[in-house]
Amino acid sequence: HIIARFAATLEPMPTDRISESTRIIKALVARRNQLVDLHTAESNRLEHAEVKNVQRSIMALLKTIQAQLKNVDEQIREHIEKTPQLRQRSEIIDSAPGIGPTTAHMLVTELPELGQLNRRQIAALVGVAPIARDSGTFRGKRPRRVKHCFYS
Repeated sequence: HIIARFAATLEPMPTDRISESTRIIKALVARRNQLVDLHTAESNRLEHAEVKNVQRSIMALLKTIQAQLKNVDEQIREHIEKTPQLRQRSEIIDSAPGIGPTTAHMLVTELPELGQLNRRQIAALVGVAPIARDSGTFRGKRPRRVKHCFYS
């Protein structure tokens, strides 16, 4: 009942269905994030490993994780290349200074709203917008205006 009342009151715009290609890319990006987390954990363990056999074991596992990361990155790239809309958006993002192909691929898959929302909306969606911390009668510090932004 609550969801129906919400929909009747706000009349939200319907969103497009996620394509099979996008679903696959999202799964690959999720797997990539898992592999990065594993790599970080094993690298931290290697720093504290004192026994040579343990060090060798960790290094072997790190090598396997790196190979898997390379494989997943290649699959993500292939899927984005096959989808004209994603490829175009990825190329535009990649053209920004300091943004490489991996970051562009992650932004294209994790933020499909890029190109549809303005810079303030995207900043709020991502969680980097300067928003006052108010609660009840408490008034938090007002953030200063953000001077540099890559999206218009």
